[in-house]
Amino acid sequence: MNRGFRKCAPLLGLALLALLFGPNAQVARGEARLRVLLLGSSEGAFAQRVRGQTADLALELVPCAESALPTEAELARLLAQHGADAALWLQSAPDVAPEVRLFDAMGKATQARRADPPRAGAADHSAGYEIAALLARAELTELIASRAASSLEPDAAEAVITPSDDARARAATEPPEPPRKPGTVEPSGWHLGLALGPRLTQANRARWLFGLEAGATLSRRALELGLYYAGTFEDERSRRGVRLGVRQDRVSANVSGALRLSPRLRLSLGADLGALLVQRSSAVTDAGLARTHDQTSSSFMASPRLTLRFCPRWFVQLGASLGVDLLTTPVTFEVQAPTGRGELELLRWAQPWLTVWLLGFNR
Repeated sequence: MNRGFRKCAPLLGLALLALLFGPNAQVARGEARLRVLLLGSSEGAFAQRVRGQTADLALELVPCAESALPTEAELARLLAQHGADAALWLQSAPDVAPEVRLFDAMGKATQARRADPPRAGAADHSAGYEIAALLARAELTELIASRAASSLEPDAAEAVITPSDDARARAATEPPEPPRKPGTVEPSGWHLGLALGPRLTQANRARWLFGLEAGATLSRRALELGLYYAGTFEDERSRRGVRLGVRQDRVSANVSGALRLSPRLRLSLGADLGALLVQRSSAVTDAGLARTHDQTSSSFMASPRLTLRFCPRWFVQLGASLGVDLLTTPVTFEVQAPTGRGELELLRWAQPWLTVWLLGFNR
């Protein structure tokens, strides 16, 4: 008999280890699963997602078709009737963000977590219920952990303050944050923007100059600081026996105030200060005229700048800017004739311009 017992001893040891540490160890040690009442329709979207999110937790969901919003006295009665430890439900009302609520029978307290309201689309409704189910899982996980701590340290359970309890205490004393519109993100710190686009300038009634403008901006909330360079392609015109080519280079610094019209639309108004360089080249087509040397003229300038930007994504912006360059020294082109010098063309002292930003980065 002793010899048979010695042969069976290893098998009995393996069976004991499997009983203590196997998949059913918790049940073998008599560790009870929490019974949680799930109020509302058992076939509802919220209930189905809660069952999926909590399938791996040590709890049992008990459906309870309670349509009206229960009071704490009614919740205590329902828990006693079903032998449950807690009650979970999704509370919603028109124009109010839905809340995931959990009533604990031991603490006689109701915990609430606010979820973002689902919008009109079916996909958005599904995402909203999925977020609510994740919040419910977090509450139930905390409840299971607190019950486990209470069973291990019954004398000190009431003195334990978890980080989540501390956060709830601070949230109860602090004023609630104002609701934000969907899709809005409040900017923080300085943001760098780079942009490039075609530019059209009216130098005078007969001459329109086409070119490109590049800009870099630093923005913070309602303040924008910018640095811009604009260059035009050479425009040639024949007039009074002279073929005259004109091109401009413009460098300016900008200070603007911005207004957010919508989450993706931004309007800014400011002023440019800088310098304008005008390069002139000429060729004589009339034998009676003498060609003068190419020359470069400069002038200080100031210009208002009105910019409308549309930002479909954080890294791209589309828009348009317009303004009027006001020159301190208007540029005049002259021709040398046998009878003396004569004015050939005069550029305006006020030159309107328009830039369309085709591509930009804003980070």
